[in-house]
Amino acid sequence: MKTLRNLIGLSICLAVTLCAAESTINFSAPGGLHTKPFDLVLATDLQDAVIRFSTNGSAPSVTSPLFEKPLKLSSTRSIRAAAFQNGILKGESITRSYLFLSDVLNQKGTAFPK
Repeated sequence: MKTLRNLIGLSICLAVTLCAAESTINFSAPGGLHTKPFDLVLATDLQDAVIRFSTNGSAPSVTSPLFEKPLKLSSTRSIRAAAFQNGILKGESITRSYLFLSDVLNQKGTAFPK
């Protein structure tokens, strides 16, 4: 019985350790509607991790651009970011969409009023 209890405790410990190793990405500005250009800063709470991102909706990979300085946002776009540690994805990628009022008002197409 003691061995079973030790195994259960070990399993719980491993699960907690693995979950704690995953990271979230912090965005300096919320997604949504914006009226003025701004600098977007990405951060992670995971030590020794790097942040990689995409602007085309694809999931970031180890070959995606490395976040090294604030991203200057002045037009509508989606930013998808993830933390990597030693080339391994840590946690899920996070996406935020930034809409600029001028882009929304100037949309063209048959579904929009003239």
